[in-house]
Amino acid sequence: RQAKDEVRFESYTAKILYAALFHFLSNIIKFENTRKRCPSSSGVNA
Repeated sequence: RQAKDEVRFESYTAKILYAALFHFLSNIIKFENTRKRCPSSSGVNA
């Protein structure tokens, strides 16, 4: 029973980590796209 709880906790933590990583990567992609679109205003709103 304890082992089952450990597995459930690990999968829960993995889901949170994957969600955070996905959010982080999508933010980087968004930032890169914005920087490529308007290079003249880079650093103004940073």
